[in-house]
Amino acid sequence: MTPKVFGFQIWVHAFVSCMGYLGVNNCYGASTRIGQHTFTLPEGFEIELVAGPPLVERPIVADFDDQGRLYVADSSGSNAKVQQQLAAKPHRIVRLEDTDGDGIYDESVVYAEDLMFPEGVLWHQGAVYCGAPPEIWRLEDTDDDGIADKREVWFDAKTLTGCANDIHGPYMGKDGWIYWSKGAFAEQTHTLFDGRIIKDSAAHIFRCLPDGSEFDSVMSGGMDNPVEIAFDDAGEIFFTTTFYSHPRAGKRDALVHAIYGGVYPKEHGVLEGLTVTGEFLPAMTHLGPAAPSGLMRYESSRFGREFQGNLFSSHFNLRRIQRHQLIEDGTSFRTLDSDFVVSSHHDFHPTDVLEDGDGTMLVVDTGGWYKLCCPTSQLYKPDVLGAIYRVKRTANKDVRDPYGIRISWKDLSVSELLTLLGDDRHSVNQRSVQVLSEQGGNAIEPSKIVLEAEGASTSIKQQILWALSRIPGDEARKAVRLALNTSDAQLLRTAIHVAGIHRDVEALPALTALLRHEDPFVCRKAVEGIGRIGEPEIADAILQHAHDLRDRAHEHALTYALIQVNASAETLFAALAPAQHPNVRRVALTVLSQLENNGLNASHIAGLLTAEDDALRDRAMWVAGFHPEWGGGLASHFESVLLDESQKVHVFNQLQRQLEVFVKQPEIQRVMGRWLDESWMDPEVKQLILQVMRHDGLRSVPTTWLEPVSRRIYSDALLLVTSAIETVSQWTLTGREREVLLPALEYAASREGLSMAARLAVFRSITRFNPHLENEAMKISLAAYKDASKPGLREKALGIWRDATLESHQVKALLPLFEHSGPLHLSQLVDLFHGHSEPDLGEAFMQVIQKAPANASIRPDLLLHAVDSFPEQVQDQARFWLKSMEVDVEEQRRQLQGVLAKLPEGNVRRGQAVFNSENTACSTCHQIGYVGGQTGPDLTRIGSVRNERDLLEAILFPSVSFVRSYEPMIVETHDGEEFSGVMLREGGGVIRLVAGAGIEMRLEQGDIDSIRPSQVSVMPSGLDEQLSRQELADLLAFLKSRQ
Repeated sequence: MTPKVFGFQIWVHAFVSCMGYLGVNNCYGASTRIGQHTFTLPEGFEIELVAGPPLVERPIVADFDDQGRLYVADSSGSNAKVQQQLAAKPHRIVRLEDTDGDGIYDESVVYAEDLMFPEGVLWHQGAVYCGAPPEIWRLEDTDDDGIADKREVWFDAKTLTGCANDIHGPYMGKDGWIYWSKGAFAEQTHTLFDGRIIKDSAAHIFRCLPDGSEFDSVMSGGMDNPVEIAFDDAGEIFFTTTFYSHPRAGKRDALVHAIYGGVYPKEHGVLEGLTVTGEFLPAMTHLGPAAPSGLMRYESSRFGREFQGNLFSSHFNLRRIQRHQLIEDGTSFRTLDSDFVVSSHHDFHPTDVLEDGDGTMLVVDTGGWYKLCCPTSQLYKPDVLGAIYRVKRTANKDVRDPYGIRISWKDLSVSELLTLLGDDRHSVNQRSVQVLSEQGGNAIEPSKIVLEAEGASTSIKQQILWALSRIPGDEARKAVRLALNTSDAQLLRTAIHVAGIHRDVEALPALTALLRHEDPFVCRKAVEGIGRIGEPEIADAILQHAHDLRDRAHEHALTYALIQVNASAETLFAALAPAQHPNVRRVALTVLSQLENNGLNASHIAGLLTAEDDALRDRAMWVAGFHPEWGGGLASHFESVLLDESQKVHVFNQLQRQLEVFVKQPEIQRVMGRWLDESWMDPEVKQLILQVMRHDGLRSVPTTWLEPVSRRIYSDALLLVTSAIETVSQWTLTGREREVLLPALEYAASREGLSMAARLAVFRSITRFNPHLENEAMKISLAAYKDASKPGLREKALGIWRDATLESHQVKALLPLFEHSGPLHLSQLVDLFHGHSEPDLGEAFMQVIQKAPANASIRPDLLLHAVDSFPEQVQDQARFWLKSMEVDVEEQRRQLQGVLAKLPEGNVRRGQAVFNSENTACSTCHQIGYVGGQTGPDLTRIGSVRNERDLLEAILFPSVSFVRSYEPMIVETHDGEEFSGVMLREGGGVIRLVAGAGIEMRLEQGDIDSIRPSQVSVMPSGLDEQLSRQELADLLAFLKSRQ
């Protein structure tokens, strides 16, 4: 038996004494000092430390039992690979207790040891449910000694990914179902309540009854990691997630309102095969790079009525608890957001937030140990331990018996339990719901009386409905139906949820009547319930209400319901008729698109692509995107539209997107080539066609394009000439195009009026047919590289040299460039020396390398590859120099501290200039706002998640850790070739691998043998050697200002 641990109050007293020595602020007011933390809270709130070592060391998540004892998942501090953690099971759950009622925990017992990484704790009916991927465990203490002696796997996901995102939770829904979340990437197979089998790699929220039955998927998406789930009084579901979207313009993580059956971003390969109802559903609140985890709904009114029903989320990266005031918006929500608790300390990492029985809030800070798949935690700090804090309203008095421990629950009558549903103590409310449900049939008739009583509050009636939801049988379902006739919209929302989740067929007439209710939420929830019940004959009634769509959430619910009830193709095609309302047609088309053997063809879509209704036209295009084989049938449609002067302008804005969908189809390719030669075709359309011809989904260049594009290069229209040259430069050329394109390119190389960028594009295309680079082309490309005033020219020059077979004198001409090249370009210059063997060139090369300001950025494998054809003496020089450059981890720390200590004060404006300079080329790979490259992470709000030290470490040593979704990978093909870079996109049988600025490869998945992580960042190191200390300080100041 593991002994109990006491003595936390002694530790707290010592801690507070230390605080006094430091000159701590008073604990009341907007700012509170606790140890190294300065906490900022709204006026009228205070915060105190209530648990820490030795009671708990690295708390992650927690939950209360019905006596107010706190069960806390406590990490060992391990960041070992997940398979090692699965074998070692080094983590635990501790139970904390406040034995004297002063609000500070003073007793701890280890409830369960030998656990895999715990990512959720739920206390329910005498047992703790713990998500420890790949399983959810049920841990029960049968003899009440505080130690779980009965352990069983409650759910087995059967997958474990590298970041252990396979399970978060579980969480108890108000309806009595147990909910949990799954992250993207691992493929799982599950059988749903209606017999359907889902097999995909998407993220999900799952739910089922405590006995494991009625398994269901609430939502799915491409987000990396949905975490915690919260519920409102009507059963609406909210969750936090990381990487809801690809990091762009400050967006990344999100707080989401989960609409039943919805599919959410981000868009990538894991979404293939999911049932979709149109465009992805939107986030409720964008959080930026917050790394949100914990989420709670504040139930009581102890903070003030204005706080009741608010959501609160914990943000690991941003060191804060944020408040979200829910505002109804159509059939969903938006939020008014404000910081509620913020710590000044960079090792404050809140991972959970929860409400205690007295209406106070507990904040769980896990400390500095976590680094697994978390680039913000640059350093592994298992010695920086966590703690649990309590936030309370300063003016509030203590709550007497907040958990109702003094209540003799076993002796209560049903009438007394119903009375307790109105108790001010929210934990007593929750327990009353559960105990009332345990009365089974005895609770039903008295509950019906209260449901029909005019004097009973909406809140009490909602609690009754939640209790009835936990009671099986027809009588409980019949009692719930009483509430479907109320005029109270809030009560209706709850009743609809309960009727729907139980698939109460007898509730169909009442639910159908509610489809036109004045309350938008009632309309949406009613159609959700109808869909879940799944009666096919109801499809016509659903479609009749499609003309009055309230918003995207309502449209989704209605569309998904039609899919769930298996609406017939006959019914749907009738709704697609031109006489129907555009909304009805849009919904019918969407449902048809998701049915197998649906009978849709190009003729059904052609007319819709030019529909007057924008939403219907866009949806037709969306559906067409799933059927590239329709391209041939639509080719004549596109041509007739462009010949029609009345429609030409109307359609032009849609044409590019439509052509891109069908660009792989031979008939569309022939039409595009012919349009380039047509004299009647507007130049703007020809320009657009040339842009579409650069589509990255093409494996080879269609032969029907070669002559028309060649003729554009010869033409007098300079804009079209430039566009045609750019198109050819982006094609994957195989040599068969030489006869047609090479003469045109050689003509363009010497014609006047071309911009430098266009001329370089010509040279690069020529080298693909003839790798010998003429001296004039070499001279021009060298001049372009040296012109630092024009962004992008260096990348174009490097592209020419990579594609060409450079002679020794040409390679030698590159050596003067080393002195003026930043890390990003220097590595590419080094690689150009591979294959050369002249001793003098090798000696000169190594001399220049040793003097180059950015030489610390050169990877050892790259340099050794570059000199492997030079004499052994040159290779020895390279190895000796690399040895002299080796730096161990401790040396890196010392180097980091040394640089940091010598930095002057930075200037934000000057730092912006450094960021955008050709020398650093930061903006080539990183985006701020909507400007910049996409090879590396978005830096729009980087200053809010990284301090100066973190930013400097990422610049000096970029391979220390990698940002999620930007991990470098090594791809090996069947023929033994290896390619390294960041996988920018995956899907459609093709992956795009970015190896640096302007270096992108397309690899067919069928050609790939293996994909494995790389330990070397695409971002080169050594940028600090390229910049002065002032420039480095300016750059850091600029990055830190991006919040």
